[in-house]
Amino acid sequence: MSASQLHPFDTLTPGEIQLGAAILRNAFPGVTLRFNPIKKDVVPYLEAERLGQPLPTKPARLLFSYFHRLDTLGFFKAVLNVETRRPGLHQGTSQGCQLIGTIQINSNIGSCRVDELIEIEEACMKHPAVLAEIKKMQLPAGYTVCNDPWIYGTDSATETRRLAQCYMYIIDVDHPQSNHYSLPCTFSPVFDQVTKELVRIDYLPTGKDAKTQPTQPWKPVKCVQYAHDLLDEPTRTDLKPYIVRQPEGPSFSAEGQEVSWQKWKFRVGFNNRDGLIIYNATFDGRQTFYRLSMSEMTVPYGDPRKPYHRKQAFDAGDGFRYYRQPTRPGMRLPGPHQVL
Repeated sequence: MSASQLHPFDTLTPGEIQLGAAILRNAFPGVTLRFNPIKKDVVPYLEAERLGQPLPTKPARLLFSYFHRLDTLGFFKAVLNVETRRPGLHQGTSQGCQLIGTIQINSNIGSCRVDELIEIEEACMKHPAVLAEIKKMQLPAGYTVCNDPWIYGTDSATETRRLAQCYMYIIDVDHPQSNHYSLPCTFSPVFDQVTKELVRIDYLPTGKDAKTQPTQPWKPVKCVQYAHDLLDEPTRTDLKPYIVRQPEGPSFSAEGQEVSWQKWKFRVGFNNRDGLIIYNATFDGRQTFYRLSMSEMTVPYGDPRKPYHRKQAFDAGDGFRYYRQPTRPGMRLPGPHQVL
Protein backbone atom coordinates (compact mmCIF):
# COMPACT_ATOMS: atom_id res chain seq x y z
CA MET A 1 0.00 0.00 0.00
CA SER A 2 1.39 3.41 -1.00
CA ALA A 3 1.70 6.32 1.43
CA SER A 4 -1.18 8.13 -0.31
CA GLN A 5 -3.51 5.21 0.47
CA LEU A 6 -2.68 5.10 4.19
CA HIS A 7 -5.02 6.70 6.69
CA PRO A 8 -3.35 9.19 9.10
CA PHE A 9 -4.01 6.71 11.93
CA ASP A 10 -2.79 3.56 10.16
CA THR A 11 0.15 1.95 11.96
CA LEU A 12 3.57 3.02 10.74
CA THR A 13 4.91 0.60 8.15
CA PRO A 14 8.38 -0.98 8.53
CA GLY A 15 9.57 1.20 5.66
CA GLU A 16 8.36 4.37 7.40
CA ILE A 17 10.12 3.41 10.63
CA GLN A 18 13.34 2.74 8.72
CA LEU A 19 12.93 6.05 6.91
CA GLY A 20 12.43 7.89 10.21
CA ALA A 21 15.65 6.40 11.60
CA ALA A 22 17.48 7.39 8.40
CA ILE A 23 16.23 10.98 8.63
CA LEU A 24 17.47 11.27 12.20
CA ARG A 25 20.84 9.75 11.39
CA ASN A 26 21.24 12.20 8.49
CA ALA A 27 20.34 15.06 10.83
CA PHE A 28 23.15 14.01 13.22
CA PRO A 29 26.03 12.99 10.91
CA GLY A 30 28.78 11.04 12.62
CA VAL A 31 26.74 10.58 15.80
CA THR A 32 25.63 7.15 17.00
CA LEU A 33 21.95 7.20 17.97
CA ARG A 34 19.90 4.70 19.96
CA PHE A 35 16.25 4.99 19.05
CA ASN A 36 13.53 4.56 21.09
CA PRO A 37 0.47 13.25 14.19
CA ILE A 38 -0.32 16.53 15.32
CA LYS A 39 -3.95 16.47 16.56
CA LYS A 40 -5.15 19.88 15.33
CA ASP A 41 -4.25 18.96 11.74
CA VAL A 42 -6.07 15.62 11.89
CA VAL A 43 -9.39 16.61 13.54
CA PRO A 44 -10.88 18.41 10.48
CA TYR A 45 -10.11 15.36 8.35
CA LEU A 46 -11.75 13.02 10.88
CA GLU A 47 -14.85 15.21 11.16
CA ALA A 48 -15.33 15.29 7.39
CA GLU A 49 -14.82 11.52 7.28
CA ARG A 50 -17.38 10.97 10.07
CA LEU A 51 -20.02 13.25 8.50
CA GLY A 52 -19.55 11.88 4.99
CA GLN A 53 -18.40 15.25 3.66
CA PRO A 54 -15.68 15.86 1.02
CA LEU A 55 -12.33 15.17 2.61
CA PRO A 56 -9.81 18.00 2.98
CA THR A 57 -6.13 17.52 2.21
CA LYS A 58 -4.93 14.48 4.08
CA PRO A 59 -2.71 15.38 7.07
CA ALA A 60 0.91 14.31 6.95
CA ARG A 61 1.83 11.00 8.55
CA LEU A 62 4.13 11.83 11.43
CA LEU A 63 6.54 9.66 13.38
CA PHE A 64 7.25 10.46 17.03
CA SER A 65 10.63 9.12 18.17
CA TYR A 66 12.74 9.01 21.33
CA PHE A 67 16.48 8.52 20.93
CA HIS A 68 19.78 8.74 22.79
CA ARG A 69 22.87 10.42 21.40
CA LEU A 70 25.72 8.18 22.44
CA ASP A 71 28.33 10.92 21.99
CA THR A 72 26.86 13.51 24.38
CA LEU A 73 24.66 10.92 26.18
CA GLY A 74 21.71 13.29 25.73
CA PHE A 75 18.16 11.98 25.49
CA PHE A 76 15.88 13.55 22.86
CA LYS A 77 12.44 13.33 21.38
CA ALA A 78 11.69 14.21 17.76
CA VAL A 79 8.76 14.41 15.37
CA LEU A 80 9.34 13.50 11.73
CA ASN A 81 7.29 13.76 8.58
CA VAL A 82 7.85 10.42 6.84
CA GLU A 83 6.22 11.61 3.61
CA THR A 84 8.39 14.61 2.68
CA ARG A 85 11.63 12.83 3.63
CA ARG A 86 13.96 15.81 4.23
CA PRO A 87 14.94 17.58 7.47
CA GLY A 88 12.97 20.70 8.38
CA LEU A 89 11.98 22.68 11.48
CA HIS A 90 8.74 22.54 13.45
CA GLN A 91 6.80 25.81 13.51
CA GLY A 92 3.54 24.51 15.00
CA THR A 93 2.16 22.84 11.87
CA SER A 94 2.84 19.57 10.11
CA GLN A 95 2.67 21.04 6.62
CA GLY A 96 5.95 21.20 4.70
CA CYS A 97 8.12 19.83 7.51
CA GLN A 98 10.32 16.76 7.61
CA LEU A 99 12.37 16.61 10.81
CA ILE A 100 10.00 18.60 13.00
CA GLY A 101 12.48 19.65 15.64
CA THR A 102 14.19 17.83 18.50
CA ILE A 103 13.96 18.61 22.21
CA GLN A 104 16.47 17.39 24.78
CA ILE A 105 14.92 15.95 27.93
CA ASN A 106 16.44 14.65 31.15
CA SER A 107 18.92 11.89 30.35
CA ASN A 108 17.85 9.60 33.19
CA ILE A 109 14.22 9.18 32.07
CA GLY A 110 14.81 7.42 28.77
CA SER A 111 13.63 3.83 28.50
CA CYS A 112 16.10 0.98 28.14
CA ARG A 113 16.37 -1.22 25.06
CA VAL A 114 16.85 -4.97 25.12
CA ASP A 115 20.38 -4.65 23.76
CA GLU A 116 21.24 -2.28 26.63
CA LEU A 117 19.89 -4.76 29.18
CA ILE A 118 21.99 -7.51 27.61
CA GLU A 119 25.08 -5.28 27.78
CA ILE A 120 24.40 -4.53 31.47
CA GLU A 121 23.85 -8.21 32.21
CA GLU A 122 27.14 -9.13 30.56
CA ALA A 123 29.04 -6.31 32.30
CA CYS A 124 27.65 -7.40 35.65
CA MET A 125 28.64 -11.05 35.21
CA LYS A 126 32.21 -10.08 34.27
CA HIS A 127 32.85 -7.47 36.96
CA PRO A 128 35.52 -8.49 39.52
CA ALA A 129 33.50 -7.17 42.48
CA VAL A 130 30.46 -9.20 41.42
CA LEU A 131 32.57 -12.33 40.87
CA ALA A 132 34.02 -11.85 44.34
CA GLU A 133 30.52 -11.81 45.87
CA ILE A 134 29.60 -14.97 43.96
CA LYS A 135 32.73 -16.69 45.25
CA LYS A 136 31.76 -15.86 48.85
CA MET A 137 28.58 -17.98 48.46
CA GLN A 138 30.67 -21.17 47.93
CA LEU A 139 28.07 -22.72 45.62
CA PRO A 140 28.02 -26.52 45.05
CA ALA A 141 29.56 -27.87 41.84
CA GLY A 142 27.30 -27.40 38.83
CA TYR A 143 25.47 -24.38 40.28
CA THR A 144 25.72 -21.06 38.44
CA VAL A 145 24.50 -17.48 38.91
CA CYS A 146 22.52 -15.21 36.59
CA ASN A 147 21.22 -11.67 36.92
CA ASP A 148 18.04 -9.83 36.04
CA PRO A 149 18.67 -6.09 35.36
CA TRP A 150 15.86 -3.71 36.36
CA ILE A 151 15.98 -0.11 35.24
CA TYR A 152 14.81 2.58 37.61
CA GLY A 153 14.70 6.37 37.66
CA THR A 154 16.35 7.85 40.71
CA ASP A 155 16.23 8.04 44.48
CA SER A 156 17.59 11.59 44.44
CA ALA A 157 16.65 14.84 42.72
CA THR A 158 20.35 15.38 41.93
CA GLU A 159 20.95 11.96 40.31
CA THR A 160 21.15 12.24 36.51
CA ARG A 161 22.63 8.86 35.61
CA ARG A 162 20.52 6.10 34.07
CA LEU A 163 20.89 3.30 36.59
CA ALA A 164 20.07 -0.41 36.54
CA GLN A 165 19.65 -2.63 39.59
CA CYS A 166 20.85 -6.19 38.92
CA TYR A 167 19.05 -8.79 40.99
CA MET A 168 21.14 -11.94 41.24
CA TYR A 169 19.83 -15.53 41.26
CA ILE A 170 21.22 -19.05 41.66
CA ILE A 171 20.64 -21.64 38.93
CA ASP A 172 20.68 -25.22 40.20
CA VAL A 173 20.05 -27.05 36.91
CA ASP A 174 20.99 -26.33 33.32
CA HIS A 175 17.50 -26.04 31.80
CA PRO A 176 16.00 -23.21 29.71
CA GLN A 177 12.93 -23.02 31.99
CA SER A 178 14.67 -23.42 35.32
CA ASN A 179 12.97 -21.18 37.90
CA HIS A 180 15.97 -19.19 39.10
CA TYR A 181 13.62 -16.72 40.85
CA SER A 182 13.20 -19.36 43.55
CA LEU A 183 16.84 -18.92 44.63
CA PRO A 184 17.68 -15.20 45.02
CA CYS A 185 21.10 -14.01 46.12
CA THR A 186 21.46 -11.51 48.95
CA PHE A 187 23.46 -8.90 47.00
CA SER A 188 22.44 -6.66 44.12
CA PRO A 189 24.90 -4.63 42.00
CA VAL A 190 23.85 -1.25 40.56
CA PHE A 191 25.32 -0.25 37.19
CA ASP A 192 25.37 2.91 35.11
CA GLN A 193 23.39 2.01 31.99
CA VAL A 194 25.50 4.25 29.75
CA THR A 195 29.07 3.68 30.93
CA LYS A 196 28.43 0.12 32.22
CA GLU A 197 30.40 1.04 35.35
CA LEU A 198 29.60 -0.46 38.74
CA VAL A 199 28.03 2.23 40.95
CA ARG A 200 27.68 0.17 44.16
CA ILE A 201 26.57 -3.18 45.52
CA ASP A 202 23.40 -3.21 47.62
CA TYR A 203 22.75 -5.93 50.17
CA LEU A 204 19.20 -7.22 50.46
CA PRO A 205 17.08 -7.82 53.54
CA THR A 206 16.09 -11.48 53.69
CA GLY A 207 14.37 -11.76 57.08
CA LYS A 208 11.29 -10.21 58.67
CA ASP A 209 12.93 -6.79 59.07
CA ALA A 210 15.09 -4.45 56.97
CA LYS A 211 18.42 -5.69 58.33
CA THR A 212 21.10 -6.73 55.85
CA GLN A 213 24.40 -8.54 56.16
CA PRO A 214 27.45 -9.22 53.97
CA THR A 215 27.34 -12.16 51.59
CA GLN A 216 27.59 -15.50 53.41
CA PRO A 217 28.16 -19.12 52.26
CA TRP A 218 24.90 -20.32 50.71
CA LYS A 219 22.81 -22.83 52.63
CA PRO A 220 21.29 -25.13 49.97
CA VAL A 221 17.50 -25.13 49.66
CA LYS A 222 15.33 -26.97 47.15
CA CYS A 223 14.39 -24.92 44.09
CA VAL A 224 10.67 -24.61 43.31
CA GLN A 225 10.25 -25.57 39.65
CA TYR A 226 7.33 -25.14 37.23
CA ALA A 227 8.60 -26.70 34.00
CA HIS A 228 6.85 -30.04 33.49
CA ASP A 229 10.03 -32.04 32.97
CA LEU A 230 11.54 -30.64 36.19
CA LEU A 231 8.60 -31.51 38.46
CA ASP A 232 8.72 -34.40 40.94
CA GLU A 233 5.02 -35.19 40.47
CA PRO A 234 2.97 -35.82 37.29
CA THR A 235 0.99 -33.02 35.67
CA ARG A 236 -2.82 -32.82 35.90
CA THR A 237 -4.92 -34.96 33.58
CA ASP A 238 -8.43 -33.83 34.64
CA LEU A 239 -8.68 -30.71 32.43
CA LYS A 240 -11.07 -30.90 29.47
CA PRO A 241 -10.45 -29.12 26.12
CA TYR A 242 -11.62 -25.50 25.88
CA ILE A 243 -12.69 -24.61 22.33
CA VAL A 244 -14.00 -21.21 21.21
CA ARG A 245 -16.24 -21.25 18.13
CA GLN A 246 -18.51 -18.76 16.38
CA PRO A 247 -20.23 -20.73 13.60
CA GLU A 248 -21.77 -17.56 12.10
CA GLY A 249 -18.53 -15.59 12.31
CA PRO A 250 -17.56 -12.66 14.57
CA SER A 251 -19.84 -9.75 15.46
CA PHE A 252 -17.35 -7.23 14.11
CA SER A 253 -16.05 -6.39 10.67
CA ALA A 254 -12.77 -4.82 9.62
CA GLU A 255 -11.69 -2.85 6.60
CA GLY A 256 -7.97 -2.33 6.76
CA GLN A 257 -7.39 -1.15 10.34
CA GLU A 258 -10.88 0.29 10.78
CA VAL A 259 -13.13 -1.91 12.95
CA SER A 260 -16.94 -1.76 13.14
CA TRP A 261 -18.55 -3.50 16.11
CA GLN A 262 -22.25 -2.98 16.82
CA LYS A 263 -22.59 0.82 17.14
CA TRP A 264 -18.87 1.37 17.63
CA LYS A 265 -16.37 2.29 14.93
CA PHE A 266 -12.68 2.87 15.55
CA ARG A 267 -9.20 2.35 14.11
CA VAL A 268 -6.73 -0.06 15.67
CA GLY A 269 -3.05 0.78 15.76
CA PHE A 270 0.14 -0.28 17.48
CA ASN A 271 3.37 1.46 18.38
CA ASN A 272 6.64 0.62 20.05
CA ARG A 273 5.75 2.02 23.46
CA ASP A 274 1.98 1.77 24.08
CA GLY A 275 1.27 -1.48 22.30
CA LEU A 276 -2.42 -1.47 21.27
CA ILE A 277 -3.96 1.95 20.44
CA ILE A 278 -7.57 2.79 19.56
CA TYR A 279 -7.98 5.89 17.38
CA ASN A 280 -11.02 8.00 16.55
CA ALA A 281 -13.66 5.96 18.40
CA THR A 282 -17.24 6.88 17.50
CA PHE A 283 -20.50 5.48 18.89
CA ASP A 284 -23.62 5.58 16.75
CA GLY A 285 -21.95 8.23 14.61
CA ARG A 286 -21.01 10.44 17.59
CA GLN A 287 -17.38 11.32 18.34
CA THR A 288 -16.25 9.86 21.68
CA PHE A 289 -12.45 9.50 21.82
CA TYR A 290 -9.61 10.83 19.69
CA ARG A 291 -7.08 8.34 21.03
CA LEU A 292 -7.10 5.60 23.67
CA SER A 293 -4.04 3.75 24.90
CA MET A 294 -2.38 2.46 28.03
CA SER A 295 -0.36 5.48 29.14
CA GLU A 296 1.38 3.42 31.79
CA MET A 297 0.78 0.44 34.02
CA THR A 298 3.01 0.19 37.04
CA VAL A 299 3.42 -3.12 38.86
CA PRO A 300 5.08 -2.74 42.29
CA TYR A 301 6.40 -6.02 43.62
CA GLY A 302 5.03 -5.49 47.09
CA ASP A 303 8.11 -5.19 49.32
CA PRO A 304 8.70 -1.61 50.54
CA ARG A 305 12.17 -2.35 51.93
CA LYS A 306 15.17 -0.84 50.15
CA PRO A 307 16.15 -1.66 47.42
CA TYR A 308 13.06 -3.75 46.62
CA HIS A 309 11.01 -0.55 46.45
CA ARG A 310 12.71 0.09 43.09
CA LYS A 311 11.50 -3.27 41.75
CA GLN A 312 8.50 -1.72 40.06
CA ALA A 313 7.83 -2.56 36.45
CA PHE A 314 6.39 0.09 34.15
CA ASP A 315 4.77 -2.38 31.80
CA ALA A 316 4.02 0.16 29.04
CA GLY A 317 7.30 2.07 28.90
CA ASP A 318 9.47 -0.89 29.86
CA GLY A 319 7.64 -3.93 28.66
CA PHE A 320 4.85 -3.90 26.07
CA ARG A 321 7.14 -3.47 23.08
CA TYR A 322 9.30 -6.42 24.11
CA TYR A 323 6.57 -8.99 24.53
CA ARG A 324 4.15 -8.35 21.69
CA GLN A 325 4.27 -10.72 18.74
CA PRO A 326 3.19 -9.90 15.17
CA THR A 327 0.44 -12.02 13.67
CA ARG A 328 0.51 -13.01 10.02
CA PRO A 329 -1.88 -14.83 7.71
CA GLY A 330 -1.38 -18.58 8.04
CA MET A 331 -0.43 -18.52 11.73
CA ARG A 332 -2.44 -20.72 14.12
CA LEU A 333 -4.45 -18.46 16.40
CA PRO A 334 -7.10 -19.45 19.00
CA GLY A 335 -10.76 -18.95 18.11
CA PRO A 336 -12.19 -16.50 15.57
CA HIS A 337 -9.73 -13.74 14.81
CA GLN A 338 -8.96 -10.95 12.38
CA VAL A 339 -5.45 -10.13 11.17
CA LEU A 340 -5.17 -6.34 10.71
